[in-house]
Amino acid sequence: MVKKGLVVVGLVIMMMVSLISPAFAASPAVHNVTIIVNSPYVADAQVYVAGDFNGWNATATPLSPYGYSYSGYSGQWTVTIPMTQGKHQFKFSLGTTNTFEKGNSFEEISNRVIDVGTNDMNTTQTVANYNGVVNLEVSVPSDTLTKGYRVFVASSNKAWSATSYMMFPKDGSNNVWYTKALVKSGTTIQYKYTVGTWSSVEKTLSGKDVANRNASLSIVKKDTVAKWN
Repeated sequence: MVKKGLVVVGLVIMMMVSLISPAFAASPAVHNVTIIVNSPYVADAQVYVAGDFNGWNATATPLSPYGYSYSGYSGQWTVTIPMTQGKHQFKFSLGTTNTFEKGNSFEEISNRVIDVGTNDMNTTQTVANYNGVVNLEVSVPSDTLTKGYRVFVASSNKAWSATSYMMFPKDGSNNVWYTKALVKSGTTIQYKYTVGTWSSVEKTLSGKDVANRNASLSIVKKDTVAKWN
């Protein structure tokens, strides 16, 4: 009887252990993933990453400037995120659901995927464009750069400051400059081009004032400056 009792007790203990042990099962391994992203310059913008690791929250995970010196028009941002081992999907944005990244031609793109292995890891990504920004591109007089000028946008939503938005040479060109500006959805801005002061604002070939230009959220607004004052 004693042996039978011990066997029964043993079976009961084994059943209890089998029921309890799942609760104490090892959690998935977590590793630090450092993301570095090459991002186009967007004035007044902060870069964020949203993915399945933060519930696709557009503002939960901001990135920090990384070695932040713009080369032409791109800057790098970085963040380190603890992620469980396995595949994760994500995208970059400028902090709202309508500013998620777009492709080279502003087309929709698939979610990015990262496969977290058994160790901490780094990954470098590149963003082509963002939704929800004003994209300005301007052809300027050929002597703009040789005179040491830098091109700016003076904008109504920046109290018409002559340096509202800084522009950059496009693809190393001296005569074509561009910038991207984060503007509230539905907003139309008025603007003019300058080289840093109102005394050097754009003019017509005959030296007359140029009417205020208008831009809203668009793929690319292309302009031409005839001459500087």
